[in-house]
Amino acid sequence: MTDGQRAAEALQRAGELLPQSFLAGVVVGALCLLLALWLLRPLAWKLFSFDRRIRAVRAQQKSSEVRLGLLTETLAPLAEAFPVEVGREGTSTVFLGQPVDYVHFDPEEGVTFIEVKSGVSKLSPKQAALRRRVERGDVFWETLRIDGATTSAALLQPHSRPAGARRRRRYRGSGVPSRR
Repeated sequence: MTDGQRAAEALQRAGELLPQSFLAGVVVGALCLLLALWLLRPLAWKLFSFDRRIRAVRAQQKSSEVRLGLLTETLAPLAEAFPVEVGREGTSTVFLGQPVDYVHFDPEEGVTFIEVKSGVSKLSPKQAALRRRVERGDVFWETLRIDGATTSAALLQPHSRPAGARRRRRYRGSGVPSRR
């Protein structure tokens, strides 16, 4: 037998053994993987439960920040940094909450909208739009007069302007003075 024939025979035997050894390797690898997963199960459980605890702590922190913000809004008129003099005779400061926190009415200096922010919070899109409208002078006065002929049923009807009703007056002056 020549060297070439022996090499061909060896390759044929290796080809017959390869599928069996490959299959055995895959089975052994899968068993090792399952064993590793089973052994690491407690560690994985701890990691996932730790992640849940982190999310719970973050939610509690956010809730605390919101409550602190509401408390700050409520107590803001007592602070020296409040932009208007709340206790002055003839003035009135009213808490609204939304879309702005306070409206201050002063017969001498005008109407001031006050938004209280704490931390790094910013104006909401609705608040920013309202601020732009006030700065542009888009402020209106409306009087709703209800006489004896007006019934509660008429008040519940959808809003429509009666014929001959006046349109809103737009007050545009030199702008709204800033109190910063």
